[in-house]
Amino acid sequence: MRHPLWEPELFLGAWRVVFHEPIRDTGTSSYLLSSRTASTEAAATAIARRWHRTATAGTAGQYRTPLVICEVTFRPSTSCRRCALAWAARADAEVAEPSELRLLVEEYEAKVVGFGNSVADVIASASPEDTWDVEPYRDPFGRVNWADVRADIGKAAMSTLRQTPFGLLWLDQD
Repeated sequence: MRHPLWEPELFLGAWRVVFHEPIRDTGTSSYLLSSRTASTEAAATAIARRWHRTATAGTAGQYRTPLVICEVTFRPSTSCRRCALAWAARADAEVAEPSELRLLVEEYEAKVVGFGNSVADVIASASPEDTWDVEPYRDPFGRVNWADVRADIGKAAMSTLRQTPFGLLWLDQD
């Protein structure tokens, strides 16, 4: 179920960090952080962990096991695949020449496996031969730990997830 405040038209340019208890179907907590507060995934995760420790400080007996981060999603102000590709190419470019930058954008376009705002979106947008099997990431309650999926895609070294201000790119490394 979507949080009522996590609608596409609300909280644009914000990070959403979701915690849940791994062994029970209870204890889910969500935190929304403006991109002005946290400009990167690592910063959003660190702030959410700090906020969560503060919020649960008096509930030591309530959670038998610590809650884990199961999702970190950035909701861009403008979701645009072309803009995301251009941003990634520009960030990686060692040249300022427009024609060379255009070639780099085309090279990145050829490497796109998927695009979206969340890891779930990116995987859903991939072609059937490129899809990532999320079944191993499901807990006994059917919830997918998207943070683990994101981490494992990065560890695979064959592809990478690239967060941009315009959305999340899944790029093939070949």
